[in-house]
Amino acid sequence: MGPCFLEAARWRTTRSVAAQLARNSLCCKGLVGASHTAVAQRRFRTRNPVMAFPRQLHGLMRALAFLTRVPMPDEAFEGGLRQTAEDAALFPLAGLVAAVPGALVLLITVWMDGGPLLAAALAIVATIVITGALHEDGFADVADGFGGGHTSERRLAIMKDSANGTYGTLALVVSVVLRFAALAAL
Repeated sequence: MGPCFLEAARWRTTRSVAAQLARNSLCCKGLVGASHTAVAQRRFRTRNPVMAFPRQLHGLMRALAFLTRVPMPDEAFEGGLRQTAEDAALFPLAGLVAAVPGALVLLITVWMDGGPLLAAALAIVATIVITGALHEDGFADVADGFGGGHTSERRLAIMKDSANGTYGTLALVVSVVLRFAALAAL
């Protein structure tokens, strides 16, 4: 076991780079084999700080990746894609984490004497950017479906349609105005 393992651990690179170092490094010539590569990956995995996170934190990272636009490391998805239902219990915590940037924008804007209206507007924009407007899109689809469909099949067809209708647009406007008013009143 040569310095290639130390290089991989020091560089904090991905497992694939660690395996490549194990295969191609001069110190490993003659020791190349499937078991040697597996040893390199296993040794590197214990030194990688992301791999040391508990299983629940990986679930939280998967929940954040599902509910927001925040990029997550590949190590959170190791072992294949899990069902979203397995991480659904962590969705409230992911929502709390996703709300932190908006809350920080609100606090900083108020602290800098930006006024409550500007602070509320910027906080709403920050949360929409973090979530990628995922929640607004879903809310508009539901409003369109229940407002425009008379049968369950028609409601589902309307919800699957990507175009926003009158009910969806009105629901979005009401939602943003209510959030704006609530944050400005704080």
